[in-house]
Amino acid sequence: MNGALEQFNSKKISGWLSFKDNESNVLYYSIGSDERKPLPLVKGNRKDIKKKHFTFNINVNLDDCTTIKIQNEGGINVLGTPKKIIASSEEKSKVMKGHNGWLYLSNDTNNYMEYFLGNIGINADVLNNWIVQENSRKMVCSFSKIEYFSFIVPEKCSVYPEFLPSEFFKKRSALIEDLEKIPVISNMFIPSFPKDTALYDKYDPDDYFYYKGDTHWNYFGAYHAFTQIMQKLNVSPIVSLDKFVVNKSYTSGDLINKLDAVNIELARHVKVRKNSAIEVFNNNMLKTGRVECYINESALTNKKLVIFHTSSIDWMKPFILAQFRSVTFVWSKRIDWNIVKEYNPDTLIYQTNERFMTSSAKDISLNSLGYTNNYIANKLIECNCESFSVFNRDVYDFLTSDYSECIKKSPLKIILKAKNETELIDAWIDHHAQIVGYDNIIIVDTGSDDPKYINKLEYYKDRVLILNYSKPYNLIHANKSKANKAFYDLIEKTSDRMIILDADEFMLFYNGGRFSKNFDSTKYDNDIILCGTWMNNASLPDGDVFSLKEKSISFYVDDKKIRHGTKAGKSIVPTMLLNNLDHIGHNFHSQKNIDYINGKSLGDVFIFHFSNLGEKLTKKRVAAHLLSLGIDDQLLLNSNNGKELIERIEVDNPNTRLLNYIKQYFERHNFEHGEVISLNLHNPENSDFNSGVDLLSKNIVNLYSSLMSEIKKGS
Repeated sequence: MNGALEQFNSKKISGWLSFKDNESNVLYYSIGSDERKPLPLVKGNRKDIKKKHFTFNINVNLDDCTTIKIQNEGGINVLGTPKKIIASSEEKSKVMKGHNGWLYLSNDTNNYMEYFLGNIGINADVLNNWIVQENSRKMVCSFSKIEYFSFIVPEKCSVYPEFLPSEFFKKRSALIEDLEKIPVISNMFIPSFPKDTALYDKYDPDDYFYYKGDTHWNYFGAYHAFTQIMQKLNVSPIVSLDKFVVNKSYTSGDLINKLDAVNIELARHVKVRKNSAIEVFNNNMLKTGRVECYINESALTNKKLVIFHTSSIDWMKPFILAQFRSVTFVWSKRIDWNIVKEYNPDTLIYQTNERFMTSSAKDISLNSLGYTNNYIANKLIECNCESFSVFNRDVYDFLTSDYSECIKKSPLKIILKAKNETELIDAWIDHHAQIVGYDNIIIVDTGSDDPKYINKLEYYKDRVLILNYSKPYNLIHANKSKANKAFYDLIEKTSDRMIILDADEFMLFYNGGRFSKNFDSTKYDNDIILCGTWMNNASLPDGDVFSLKEKSISFYVDDKKIRHGTKAGKSIVPTMLLNNLDHIGHNFHSQKNIDYINGKSLGDVFIFHFSNLGEKLTKKRVAAHLLSLGIDDQLLLNSNNGKELIERIEVDNPNTRLLNYIKQYFERHNFEHGEVISLNLHNPENSDFNSGVDLLSKNIVNLYSSLMSEIKKGS
């Protein structure tokens, strides 16, 4: 099957298709959530399409943005669908009409035209972030013997300003002029485009490097930039454009699609040679986050390339695939260093666009390639700390501790204290990595011996620092203990704040009237402890595997439980206070901690606590606690109730912790009645309860005075 979806706007959907002799020409289309309908195909007679073909034209009248899908009988998407249909006045306002049918992007979220004209200058903090990031990338690649190259695709305004409306004409982009003045950033390569296209005089003399009706360059523009980049990388020979099939056909660009106009553009397209590059992996994400891996045994260059890119690379892809033997494309504005480590390329390329330079995005898991967590691992090894051994000490072998001089503290490190948490570990890591990244998670393993769980630790060891802890598991909370001193000293050096959680605790934040995974450390003074309120679960995730992705889960919010949860919940502690505290864990468990708690400490941090995981899993986890306190497992199995167990172990005055665990082990594990909220922890911003978060947060803040009074009375 061959073809193209040429138009998809609020008025019309059209395109063409050709089929092989043995292919069915029965296709279906659906708009938004509507049921799919047969695609109305008619025999075509277009002169620009040489083969036998069909066309389709569907008139629509849409007043909101939606998607179009075209599928075969088996439900497989074809023609590059789903595609977004633009049908809002806001989107239409983003198109500026220039001379001779040229369209330009305007009023976009980056406010690019203001930067282009010089009405706005690039923010100093943004520039500094780019400088730090580029230097860090070069340093990491240098350590790991990877060639690093970054380049910026200029906007169409910068290449063809002469077709702009007269009032917006400017010979040269003020944004590019600003970038060229900054050391480090000026080393990010910007391809140049001559106005004379004689280089390709065998084609139409009016061919341009960019589409008229699209924000992107076309294949000629992409190839012209490609040759310049290969020259910068000293790659030779460079694949020739003559090796590709170049066809001319109609296309509808991303700017044309924002309008209701029926015009489409006649432009050239390049096809990848058949049987040259073979796709070996594709995660099938539509845009951002898409990862594609290719192998080309007949490539001109026997090297592995990983390239992080925007949509602009789609037009350069045929040339890259013909040039390099192994290529991994990652559609992302940020480098994910886990991917770099996994594919271990000879060359790493980072591509962005001129308009995206007005903001900066932090790379993903930069620390997991040897920044603060690597530093902690190396230092614990160097000082022969007896309490800790590094489960994955060889993970960060390509960086040395020399990098410690360049350490930039992370806003928050989350420490998981865990043993044999087979059922919970996947969901816990996935959830908290979205808050702080894998590089700011540390697992302190307190003696796991379950082979299934240890296999899971093996799986995560390339991304998360895992430490084996040889002391009693609760001693990890004692920051003043000699056994923990080296560890807490390193935490203080590498992060601004820290928290210790258990595997059944999942953290969220109150942010802008919603539950959120975004922790804004700038909101708080550096000398106050943030008190996380425990929210106990009133239901369980569906299915045999513990997962937070499928549905909303209920949590208790009645006053009594919220009060207890605020008093006994977990604290986010500023690391600058570590020397002043004697307990890192629960909010009001130590007078020294209370000294650093005030009204601003409450109401912003929530610890969703799965205190009831159903009878089977709860018993398993509580039994592990009882065994750690010296209770023989046979006594557990042979006792019918808590009273009988206490008599069997001959304890006259069992401590509170032991009594609580015995109660949890033998009690019925049913959920209580009470006031609850429903929340999807995987996607908290869109939860139904968000309308009530403001009130919940205020009620918790109002508990401060009464809790302090209660504590002073010695309750």
